[in-house]
Parts: sequence; structure tokens; C-alpha cells
Amino acid sequence: MSIINVYEVCYDAGKIAGMDEGIRIYDAIQQLPIKIIKVIRKELLKEAMYFKENYKISLADSFALGLAKLNQAVVVSADHHEFDIIENAGDLKFHWIR
Repeated sequence: MSIINVYEVCYDAGKIAGMDEGIRIYDAIQQLPIKIIKVIRKELLKEAMYFKENYKISLADSFALGLAKLNQAVVVSADHHEFDIIENAGDLKFHWIR
């Protein structure tokens, strides 16, 4: 998970329930068995730029997709609105939680 996406999740929680909740979510994410990518290497930058340019998605989403592409991972999301077109194009595989 990109640190950019960690920020996005924490920001959204904080916007809805207050800054303390955003920080609580950050602490909870730190306990999950996932690797948080804090350095944006050229390969990730290239993939994120590809998704941002070709699908006109948010910056944070482009990094999530770039990481998935580089790691041949499945994207877990509920955001059909943003990602259905990418799944239909066959660029990545998705696991829908809603």
C-alpha cells in the first residue's frame, strides 16, 4: 500500500469523524500485515503516470493501481465507478468488497 493511499484513508476518516479518528486509523493500518511503500521509485512513478493519464483517475488511485501492476496483485476496492473501466480493459484484476 502506498503511503499516499494510507494518507487518503486516514484523511477520509478524519474528515468524517475527526482528526483523532484519522490518527487511530493510521495506527490500525500500521498493525496490518501489509507493506507500506514510502519511497516512490521510478518504476512505480511510471505505472502511476500510465493509469493517471489513460484513465483520468485520482492521484492516489493511480498509485494504488501502479503498485498492483508492479506486484501482479489484485486490487481490493468498492469503487466500481472509478475502476470498472480498468477491469474491463483487462489491465488489472479486482476483488470487489461491495
